[in-house]
Amino acid sequence: VPTVSIGPFSAMFAAYAGKTVITATPVWVLLLGGVGISFGLWFWGRPVMETVGTKITPLVPTKGFCAELATATTVLVASELGLPVSTTHTLIGCIVALGVLSDERDAVDLRVLRNIAMSWGITLPVSALGTVVTYSLTRRFLP
Repeated sequence: VPTVSIGPFSAMFAAYAGKTVITATPVWVLLLGGVGISFGLWFWGRPVMETVGTKITPLVPTKGFCAELATATTVLVASELGLPVSTTHTLIGCIVALGVLSDERDAVDLRVLRNIAMSWGITLPVSALGTVVTYSLTRRFLP
């Protein structure tokens, strides 16, 4: 999440500083992003990697390579077309596709997939609520 947040955070900081164009992201903002990534990886990295790598469908190195290559290609093409896509959603879609294409019956664990989809669905209202609370608490400090 922090990697996605550094761009908007940098833009907000530039607007706060009175700049209309961002010429360079301050080093402290980049360091803050690095700390956020490290924090997230430290606390949630293993469970996320286990879910993506083993719990959705069994992956062997060749399938993992195919999923990563397809994800990278999809994200690059979408970026060139100006389409906002999530690398996480794309990767999960690629892994599910590999499970569906495998010869094993029930290769995709639908319970895990349901939990992932529910967590994605929950993030929208929770993020909206967090935004409302944050804005309500900070709006008197905003220009």
